[in-house]
Amino acid sequence: MNTENIKSIFNDYLKTENTNYALMLNGNWGSGKSFFWKNTLKEIVKQNEYKEIYISLNGISKIETLEHMLFIKLIPFIGSKESSLLKNTTTLVTNVINKASSYFLKSSISDIFKGVSVDAFNFTKYIICFDDLERSQIPVKEVLGFINNYVEHKNLKTIILTDEKEIDKSQKDKSYNNIKEKLIGRIINFKLDIKETLPKLLIKYKTSNPDFYDFLVKHEKYTTDILVEYEQQNLRTVSFYLEILAKIHPIILNQNEKFIKEIILFSIIVTIEFKSGKITSKEFENFEEFAGYNKWSILSRTLLKKNGPDGEQTKSKKEIFNETYLDKRQEEYAFYPSIYSFILSGYLNEEGLKTQLTNKNNAEFGKPESIAFNTLLNYKFRMLSDNDFEKLCVEVKSYAEKGDYSLYDYSQIANFYYYFEENKLITLSKKEIKEFIIKGLTECSKRKEISQSVLTIYSISKQTMIKLLKSGN
Repeated sequence: MNTENIKSIFNDYLKTENTNYALMLNGNWGSGKSFFWKNTLKEIVKQNEYKEIYISLNGISKIETLEHMLFIKLIPFIGSKESSLLKNTTTLVTNVINKASSYFLKSSISDIFKGVSVDAFNFTKYIICFDDLERSQIPVKEVLGFINNYVEHKNLKTIILTDEKEIDKSQKDKSYNNIKEKLIGRIINFKLDIKETLPKLLIKYKTSNPDFYDFLVKHEKYTTDILVEYEQQNLRTVSFYLEILAKIHPIILNQNEKFIKEIILFSIIVTIEFKSGKITSKEFENFEEFAGYNKWSILSRTLLKKNGPDGEQTKSKKEIFNETYLDKRQEEYAFYPSIYSFILSGYLNEEGLKTQLTNKNNAEFGKPESIAFNTLLNYKFRMLSDNDFEKLCVEVKSYAEKGDYSLYDYSQIANFYYYFEENKLITLSKKEIKEFIIKGLTECSKRKEISQSVLTIYSISKQTMIKLLKSGN
C-alpha cells in the first residue's frame, strides 16, 4: 500500500473516538517501518494532539517486564490528575531506595515494581507503538492478549509494527488467530517508497556534513532512479550505502561527473550484494570474478558459449549479474577495487582510490591511443560512421600490436574484435585477431607490468586469456 493511503488510514484511526481495536503495520525486515513511524506517523500523532509512546518488544521475555516498561514510559506524562498513578510512582521510588540500600540493586525487577500498576492510568489521547512483535521472546499470543486488555477496556490507540511472516509458525495456532482477529482491526501492508524516504534520510547530513548533503542532493535523482530500478526495499541497505559514500565523498568531490556516477552506481551494487549476503566480508581481497562484471563482458556470451544438457545455453553468474544490474547501465559501470574492499572490510585505501581515478583521467582525456580505445571499444561504436569505425579499428589494432595498452586492456580488445568479426563488421579473421593480441601481450609484458594483484583487480587471469585466445582458433 502506498504511504499516502497509510497516512490517511492512520489519521482516520486517530480521529475515531472510543476505538477498541489496534492497527498492524506489516512489512519486511529492514523495509523502514520504524523509520516511517518516527518520521511520518508521529507527525500525524502530533497534529491530532495525541501523546505517543514507543516500545520495542525485541528481547522482552516476560509480560511483567513489558508492563513495567510501559509504566516507566508513562512516568513523564504523570500529572496531578493521575493521583492513583502518582501513588504508584511513589511506591516505585520507595522500592528502588529500599532495594538499593539492601541489595545494591541486585533485586529482581519484580521486587522493585511490587505494588505498581498502570491500570489506573487514563489513556485518552495517547497512542502506543509496539515495535518488533516478531522479535519478542514472549509467546506472541500472550503479547497480543496483554495489548488487547488496554485496547478493549481502556480504548487505547495502538499500532503494532511487525514482519508477520517472521513469526514462528509454531505460534500461529488457533488461539493466536483468535486473539489477532479480536485485537487487530486492520492490517496495513507496508512497502518502502524510496522516492519519499530518501530525502528524509539525506536531511540528517544537512547540519553534520553540509558539503556531503549538497553532494547528495545534487545526485539525488540519479541515486533514486538506480534504487527504484533495482527495486531496493531495504532501508538499512540504503543507510549503509550513504555511510559508505560519506567516507568516499571527499576524494571524489571534484572528480569528473562520469566517474562520480560510476562510483555511485558501483557502491550501490556492491552494497546490495553485500547486505543481501551474496558476498561476505571474507571476500574483500578476492574480487577477481566481481571485477570481471563490466560493460563489455556480456559480449562473452557469443564468444564462450556454455550449453546445458539439452543444448540450451545456461546463464553464467556473470550474465545473471549483467541482467540484474547492467542491462540498462553498461556504460555507467566500472570496477573500483578500493571501494569494493572498503564496503566488505570497513577499510578504505584512499591512496589506491586516488591513483585509480588519476589513471582513469589520464586514459579518458590523455593519449591518442587511449582516446581511440575509449571511442571504439564501448557500446556506442554503433553510433560511429563507417569511415570512423574502420579508421579506429585500424588504429586500435596498431596500438595494441605495439603493446601500447596495459595488460588488462587486452581482454576487452579481444572481446570486441571477436564480436566485430562474428558480426562481419571487420575483415580480420579470428586467427589474425589472436595473432595481434598475442603480439601485443608479448610487447606489453616487456614493461614488467604483470603482477598477480593487477591480474586480480582487472580479472585478467591466465584462464581468461586462454579462453579468449582459444575462441580465435
